[in-house]
Amino acid sequence: MNYFQSIPNHFPDIEEGGWIPTDHFLTACNTFITFTDLLGPVLSRAKDSVTVNINILRKRYDRDNTKYMYLHELILDEDSEPDPAIYISLIWLKRAIEFIYIFLKQLTTSTHTSLPQDAYHAYQISLKPYHGFIIRSLVYMLINIAPSKDNLINTLVQGSLGGREQLFLDINEYIKPMATNLRAVDKLLDDNQLVDNTVV
Repeated sequence: MNYFQSIPNHFPDIEEGGWIPTDHFLTACNTFITFTDLLGPVLSRAKDSVTVNINILRKRYDRDNTKYMYLHELILDEDSEPDPAIYISLIWLKRAIEFIYIFLKQLTTSTHTSLPQDAYHAYQISLKPYHGFIIRSLVYMLINIAPSKDNLINTLVQGSLGGREQLFLDINEYIKPMATNLRAVDKLLDDNQLVDNTVV
């Protein structure tokens, strides 16, 4: 069984109207962030901030898991104005998911052998526009000491039958609902004018 066959929590199916089940979404986020451990120091610092964002959203959800059953209800609390701490946490969490999504897509489709090249591509699209010079420089330094592409793929294959070909099929199945969740989160934020492009 390869790494992606053993992941217990995939991203949820999106319900009619684009509503995302909060608990399922956050559980899937906790699962996908463990994947970053395999990238060495590339996301070691980012993982902590992603975990903080997940915990902020989880803490609000745990206040009333019936009222906040869906992310829409969590972000657009009918009893108050949208809380910046909540929707900004969702924005940064969405960017982290997008990084992993693009990175995994590159891993299965790029023809070169450079893992840093895949990571650079994902970073430039998902996170770089919102990072200042200092953070960008740190990220570039960490990306350059990522493990080799072959080593990562062999780690993910875990000696399972089907090898790379099966692994890539399983990765593509894993990222399909990831993509629909990203689109739904983007729509939620755009429709309610909660997009924040502040550079940190």
